[in-house]
Amino acid sequence: MATDPVPAVELRGLVKQFGGHEALASIDLAVMPGETVCIVGPSGSGKSTLLRCINWLERPDRGSVFLHGVRVGYCRSDGRNVLMSDRELAMLRTRVGMVFQHFNLWPHMTALGNVIESPIHVLGRPRGEAIAEGERLLAKVGLTDKRDVYPAFLSGGQMQRVAIARALAMRPEVLLFDEATSALDPELVGEVLAVMKDLAREGRTMIVVTHEMKFAREAASRVVFLDNGRIVEIAPAPTAAYSHAVRAGDFLFVTGQLGVDPKTGALVTGNAAEQTRQIMQNLQTVLRGAGTSLEAVVMVRIYLVNFAADYPAVNAVYASYFKPGRFPARTTVGVTNLALGSLVEIDLIVRC
Repeated sequence: MATDPVPAVELRGLVKQFGGHEALASIDLAVMPGETVCIVGPSGSGKSTLLRCINWLERPDRGSVFLHGVRVGYCRSDGRNVLMSDRELAMLRTRVGMVFQHFNLWPHMTALGNVIESPIHVLGRPRGEAIAEGERLLAKVGLTDKRDVYPAFLSGGQMQRVAIARALAMRPEVLLFDEATSALDPELVGEVLAVMKDLAREGRTMIVVTHEMKFAREAASRVVFLDNGRIVEIAPAPTAAYSHAVRAGDFLFVTGQLGVDPKTGALVTGNAAEQTRQIMQNLQTVLRGAGTSLEAVVMVRIYLVNFAADYPAVNAVYASYFKPGRFPARTTVGVTNLALGSLVEIDLIVRC
């Protein structure tokens, strides 16, 4: 008789508190092998804390974490659960790769040195084998020519791709990404997201904390929305269709908004500012139809084709649609190619 597959990661009743603040409240979540699950939500909603509890960088106060059916943080001894030793936890963490927001590369090591250090000294792999795999992984993330370069001489995007290669070098069962692009200049975001999309297409199990709704739309299996330490909705990834709004619990995802004239269905011709004005008008129409407004927006992601040339004008138009001092909690910018030859795309998450 067939049995249900064991989740790659399972959280049961997870609670984490810092003083009197409950950062996570009774989180239940199962991520199946091969899934890419994106976790989104306002700043301070508990997204990063959730990731850090998975591999016990933060010890949960209550609840359980399982990695392929094995409980993290505890082992059985004489019929009872006892805390894992630091050594046991360290070995278990080798099964979970984590890519941090701020790279965390060793500055005194080259790109290749960063990638091969842990496989050699933690997993005990032969140096020659580790070097060969490290070179293959650097090629995978497009950094063959940076093999012998130190982090101080790499761009932010290049450092983050080294960090991804370093995580892959441990051959992890699960990859965790903690806002891997949020510390990057907008022009560098795309090169990191391209690597992450490739990993998703390969069927790797990934849990991604992100504000990149375009990535969630194109690569995620499911989207988890976290607010005030609670999961308020788990939904299929928003559709890749443009000008689309999806309601998820108390939130509305408005994704793929291009500067399209609703009367003709054609992209507004002209510059990025004119397209932005059309987008904001379209967004107001969509939100009115949903019984809400721009005042309820909690997250915004603006995508541009040419950041240096277009951002000042786009930002001026965008800002004019909000009251002074009342901007969404998070507004970020990325650079990427867009559909229909558009110069601008804007995605929103709105509290209904």
